[in-house]
Amino acid sequence: MEQEYEEVMKDSQKFRARPAPPAHSPGGGRRVGATAGRGRDFVGENIRDATRVKRQEDEAQPDGREFLTKETYGQVPMYLQERKIELAAEKALKAAEAEAEAVPPGMRVIGEQERLETLQLLAEDRDKVESELRRMPFVVETPSLIRHKAALEGRLKEIDEAVRMFSRTRVLVRAF
Repeated sequence: MEQEYEEVMKDSQKFRARPAPPAHSPGGGRRVGATAGRGRDFVGENIRDATRVKRQEDEAQPDGREFLTKETYGQVPMYLQERKIELAAEKALKAAEAEAEAVPPGMRVIGEQERLETLQLLAEDRDKVESELRRMPFVVETPSLIRHKAALEGRLKEIDEAVRMFSRTRVLVRAF
């Protein structure tokens, strides 16, 4: 029995835990990464790898502002410019369709050039009618002069109404 006890004690000494390192020494007096000759030093490798990675990150991203050095910095990307043009074309097409639907049947919208030409013709016509009215005598007594003066004044009112109508930005006229 004593022999058995001694054998068990020898076996138990093999598996005994090592004593704890002294509290005053960092790392317990053991060198970090030391493996005591058992093969690869994994801790030391991890430390070296971690310091290398940090250095590479520091070199790759100085303050995270590398985008400022690009040639295209501050320019709108081409795909956004193309999309903006597409949207503008679609909007113009929708506006033209809405305007075409707003025109009643049998009518048409005159163009800006045609509208300005008409206004110029009306101004010339008004000048002619006003000059004729100024040439008439101050006192109109005969029936023919009275009719002529009334016709000129009526024509002047028509011209004023037409000028007011053609002064709008959108003018509808009868389609031919």
